[in-house]
This record gives sequence, structure tokens and C-alpha cells, in this order.
Amino acid sequence: MEGLWLYLHILLLVFWVGTDVGVFIAARWSERTTLSIETRQTVLQLGMVLDRLPRSALTLIIPSGCQLAVSAGWLALSGTVLGSMWLAAGVWLLILWRGFLSADPQVQEQSAKINWVLNLVLALVVSSTGVYLLTQTDTPDWLALKVLAVGAIFCAGVLLDLLFKPAVDLFIALGATPDDENLNAAYTRALSPVYKAVLAIYAFALIAAAPVAVILDLIVCGLREKSTVFEKIYQGFAGKKFLTCAVCFLMCFLIVLIPIHNYKKASYY
Repeated sequence: MEGLWLYLHILLLVFWVGTDVGVFIAARWSERTTLSIETRQTVLQLGMVLDRLPRSALTLIIPSGCQLAVSAGWLALSGTVLGSMWLAAGVWLLILWRGFLSADPQVQEQSAKINWVLNLVLALVVSSTGVYLLTQTDTPDWLALKVLAVGAIFCAGVLLDLLFKPAVDLFIALGATPDDENLNAAYTRALSPVYKAVLAIYAFALIAAAPVAVILDLIVCGLREKSTVFEKIYQGFAGKKFLTCAVCFLMCFLIVLIPIHNYKKASYY
């Protein structure tokens, strides 16, 4: 079963980061004033459709990761706890897709608000859990660092949704006056902090994905009692518990500070 959970976890990571790159590119293309407004709108709409996959994968990444960790013997969680995680993830997924598939703007807005609140809750819970695992338990340091990185991803995701709203409002305004240079410039400025938040998510995703390489290497090579090159590198950094926490919180602080600073400059009005 361990191989199955590993396969699912990697598959979710691929769909999460891989399709999100498409969303990133679509947003970049929507800035191009050389394209007609109809083309720009179509490109951004396509990006929003692609965005459904990473958001869906994110809801399942926690239960699949915990299931993998329990299967490998790195975490001790009861079947009740794991079942509750899967149930909560399933409900979250239903809420998301109810909004995705509904033609009612009120339902879409309600789903988006619930999703944002759940992201905020997970940001606090997962980050706190990562700090606790790293400083107060015998959980492998690399695994605790992975949890911290995922918590940072949720933090960046919360900010991403907040920062993207002004850009969307400006893009809607462009539908009426697509040749307005000031409005186009404001839209580009509004997207700048959004891109920084997205790149931060990619960076944290790489940190979170590194232990997956460790696990895969251990399973393939069958070296459960030996430390691999990847694991040694991870343990060398994660072993410095205070430094690790400080670095993670500093990165989270920068994620907050940089987009807010740019957001102030992005206001069209």
C-alpha cells in the first residue's frame, strides 16, 4: 500500500504544480495589449478553468501525505483521524466543484469565500503542526520541514486569492475600454504581487517535494536503515530546529510584505 499512497501523492503534486504553471502563463498572456480583448478574455478564462486542478489537488495533498507517512511508519495516526481527514477533504472538494460547475454567481462567490476561509484555517493549523512536530516530537526532521513548507504554501495561497481580486476587477473594466493605457498599466501592476506569491508557492512546493524524492529513493533502493544523499542534506538543514523555524517564518513574512507593498502601488484609482 505504501507504493500506492506514494504514487497518489506524487500524482497530486504533478497536477497541482504542473497545471498551475498553465494558469501562470495564461495570466501573463492576458496582459498582452497586442491581442484583442476577446482573445485576452478567452486566455484568462482558460487559465481559470485550469486553476480547478491545482485547487482540487491541494485539498487532497494533506490526507494523502498523512496516509503515506503512516504507511511508512513515520507518523502514528489512528484510522479514525485519517478517515476524518479524507472526509473533510471530500467535503472541501465538493464545495469547490459546486462553485466551479454552478452558473449562479452567488453560488460561485459563496464557494470561493468558503474555500478562502478553509485555506486560512489550514495555513494556521498546518504551520503550527509543522513547528510542533519539529520542536516537540521525535518525528523525522525532514518530514516536519515538509509539513512547514506545505503550511507556507497555504499561507501564500490565502494571500494569492486576496491579491488576485483587484487584478480581476481591473480586467473586467478593460472589457469596456481595452485600449486604455493607464488601465492596462494598472492591470499589469496589480498582477505583479500575484506573480510573486505564485513563485513563492512554487519554491515552497519544491521544498515540500524534496522528501518525496527521499521516500522514493528509500523504497526503490530498500535502504530503510541507511541515510541517502538526499536525506543527509535534508537532515543537515532540518537538524537545526531553531534556524529552520526562523527561516520558514521569515519567508512567510516576506510573502506577506512584498505583495502588500506592490498592491499599494497597483491601485488604479
